Amino acid sequence: MHASARLPLTAQLEKAFPDLWPPAPDYLRYDRDRILRCLDSIDVVLRRSGDHHDHTAALAQTVDFVERSFALYEGRLTTRFPADRVFVVPNRIVRDDPTHGSEPAEAMNLLDAAYGVDSSVSQRIISHLPPAIITSYEMSGGRQGHVVAVPVSADIVRDLGPDRAVARTREMVQDAALFARSKLGARVMGLGATLPALTRHGGTVRVPGLVTTTGHGGTVHLIRSLARDIADAGTCPRGITRIGVLGAAGSIGASTLAALFHDFPDTPFTAPAHREQRDE
Repeated sequence: MHASARLPLTAQLEKAFPDLWPPAPDYLRYDRDRILRCLDSIDVVLRRSGDHHDHTAALAQTVDFVERSFALYEGRLTTRFPADRVFVVPNRIVRDDPTHGSEPAEAMNLLDAAYGVDSSVSQRIISHLPPAIITSYEMSGGRQGHVVAVPVSADIVRDLGPDRAVARTREMVQDAALFARSKLGARVMGLGATLPALTRHGGTVRVPGLVTTTGHGGTVHLIRSLARDIADAGTCPRGITRIGVLGAAGSIGASTLAALFHDFPDTPFTAPAHREQRDE
């Protein structure tokens, strides 16, 4: 065994292929060739060390995912059915935090701790992907839905600074919207996790024919339905005598307050907007 093979995989990659593994990725372009070269470097190190399970199948699946993702994004490949909607999400990978380090492995099998791949390696690879389908769900009316990941993580703020990170995130979400509409045929795009806040609740997205939603309306609808069910079921012996809405200054809280006030106009409301007001 080569002496360097005793080092963690990340250290071996950075030592043997410094040009491929700088401290932070280049977020400014989607780079198929760079990803494939990074995967090749992992293959070289794993074959040299011999410390991990056979990774041949995982490597082939990961390369196939990368090739398919770029082919779909560039319009060289199409899905079997047009999409009705897509849900766009960032990832939770942070280079120096192992908590979510293996999450990409479901879509890219080689990026798994079983092969010594940590969050630092995963983050620097997936940051070069274009908006990519990571899972699809059942069809309705001859159409289907997809979850599309954009290469945004908490590290982008640390690497680019807040202003540049927000600007680049908005560009990537816009790219995802164009991909969803022009390549997948989607009519509705939902934004998940931190993306609503970073895009002014979808206000920065401009794609004709595509409706953008944050999903907040669904949350408000569920809360409203629950309140109605409680009132109709007689769960409260004296009826609903007061309704409290925490975080009423937020987009979900304000919409919930308006909806509930419409349904229960004679009921007193307590609507603190900030955490420190909740005990008042």
